[in-house]
Amino acid sequence: MPTQITAPDAQQRRRARRVFRTVSEVVALGALYALFGSVTHLYLPCVFRLLTGLQCPGCGITHCFLCLLRGDPAGAFRANAFVLCLLPAAVLYGAYRAACYIRTGREDYSPAETAGMAIVTAAAIAFAVIRNC
Repeated sequence: MPTQITAPDAQQRRRARRVFRTVSEVVALGALYALFGSVTHLYLPCVFRLLTGLQCPGCGITHCFLCLLRGDPAGAFRANAFVLCLLPAAVLYGAYRAACYIRTGREDYSPAETAGMAIVTAAAIAFAVIRNC
């Protein structure tokens, strides 16, 4: 028997608007930061790097995204290979979480998602250690 598709209810529409608004705000802030940086050449420094002299797993994210905006994937890879490799999976996971939230309203994580986040965190720490050797 085919599955019946129903129209979204009012709560699902409200949650969809919330997701759209949040994504729009993040993209707008990122665009403003990129514009500000390209005009002033002032970017937020990494506090971890300032204090220790070592690169954290996130060092180079700004340059990575700016290289992607310029169409320079090789430069993005040099800036932060970990983030560049993780980006497609992160976008897909974000879309999955947004769809789940819109459909059900649930914001909690399954045990598999928690394990996946632990694996990504361990990989980020390993990346930081390797890049500082």
